[in-house]
Amino acid sequence: MSRKSSSFMKDRYGTDELNYFILFLGLIIAGLSLILSFLRAHSLRTILGGSSSLLFLIYYFRMFSKNIRARKKELRLFQNIYYRISHFFQTINKNLFKKEKYEYIVCQNCRKMFRVKKGKTTKEHLCSECEKIKELRS
Repeated sequence: MSRKSSSFMKDRYGTDELNYFILFLGLIIAGLSLILSFLRAHSLRTILGGSSSLLFLIYYFRMFSKNIRARKKELRLFQNIYYRISHFFQTINKNLFKKEKYEYIVCQNCRKMFRVKKGKTTKEHLCSECEKIKELRS
């Protein structure tokens, strides 16, 4: 039996970060649909149940797909979007919630975060990653 399953999955894509995200999102939506069924919100429950089923179908489609190049392209797009969103919230967290004497600035070319002292006037800063000089106001 294991030889049959391993030969079936031989040229398939399998799971990745995007599949785990889709599965987790589908489980959350299915849980909300279950909670709404107890609250007698049938129309919203139907919409959420259908969308969770669609997410599960996408999950299985991606997992059993043989088009590995397209799945990797989707994964890179997801990772790029996820990185930008998480990087944005990290910058907000460092600037707003940590009372330090530094401000965190993101280089527009390479997206690397570096810190400068607060209260400085306009000054040129050298990015260590891409070695571009930026004139920034901190």
